[in-house]
Amino acid sequence: MSKKISEVGDKCDGLKQYSIKKYAEAFQMVPRVLAENAGLDATEVLSELFVAHQNDISMGVNVDSNTQLLNTKQEMVFDNLEAKKNAIKLATNIATTILLVDQIVMQKPAGGPKIPQQRMQGPMDQNDAGF
Repeated sequence: MSKKISEVGDKCDGLKQYSIKKYAEAFQMVPRVLAENAGLDATEVLSELFVAHQNDISMGVNVDSNTQLLNTKQEMVFDNLEAKKNAIKLATNIATTILLVDQIVMQKPAGGPKIPQQRMQGPMDQNDAGF
């Protein structure tokens, strides 16, 4: 999926391209974490996955043996499509909401009354000179 999303990003300009590329990069985290947790070189595994996916071969991270990749169709390893679609949709909605809230918060500081300075109680000494 990362490859396809990145191809869409190549057709865009400016910040839109950057956003789409970063979104595509997020899809690389699953195989990266799987590879790292299996004790494999994650960068090497991702490189091999990119090459395999360029040739439209269904490959995935092999966590059970010494080989880094396995052909998921041959090994009959399939994911539930509905579960994946819902997870991607939910993660995208959450990320979008966080970005929108962050954008709103950064827009303008809230107005309102200023907080009054508190007066110090008791006698003052040389350490209180800055107040």
